[in-house]
Amino acid sequence: MEPAGGVLIDGPARTRNCVDPWNMVFIRADGRVHLCCWAPAIGRLGERELEEILEGPEAREIRRGLLTGELTESCRNCPARAELSTERLHEKVEGLVLAKEISDAEELHGLRVEVRHWREEAHLLRVHGDELETERDALKGHTEAIESRLRGLEAHNAKVEAEMKHLRAHLANIEAEHEQLVGHTRNLERILRKIHGMAVYRFLGKTRAIFLPKRAER
Repeated sequence: MEPAGGVLIDGPARTRNCVDPWNMVFIRADGRVHLCCWAPAIGRLGERELEEILEGPEAREIRRGLLTGELTESCRNCPARAELSTERLHEKVEGLVLAKEISDAEELHGLRVEVRHWREEAHLLRVHGDELETERDALKGHTEAIESRLRGLEAHNAKVEAEMKHLRAHLANIEAEHEQLVGHTRNLERILRKIHGMAVYRFLGKTRAIFLPKRAER
């Protein structure tokens, strides 16, 4: 049984049973980046990007030391991880990397399926967009036709209103002329009554002269 963590006994084929530097990262509130909870910081966010820190010389040295048994001081004095042969750690790291590659491959496949789905969705959206564009053009033409018809109706309405105004003025003139004609007719009726009365008087005078003898002169 492998011993628990503690000071590692020197030996070129011995290392720590630790895959943390390949499997996790710790980031403190002040931006310091660690490959485990025991090792010192290998960089600080704000000074370098996280990917640059994880692939930097400090991180590479910790991983190299674990794989070769040439441990850094922090790994040599780690209280959390037991001893292990470098050969066994190689197998663990290779398994972890392989599993990560499989996971990445599955994720990549999923992403490719998702990308293909979104491409199909984008194609359908483009087709629908083209249909909407055609419909919009048709509606635009219909709207322009309606607006043109509306302008024609507005012009026609203006003409009708002008003609109505003219007809109202003409009607007012006719009514005024009618009043004048009524007054003139009444005057003519009075004149005719006078003429008629005079004619009757003359007729009666003539009749009297015929039927009544003249009085003898004194």
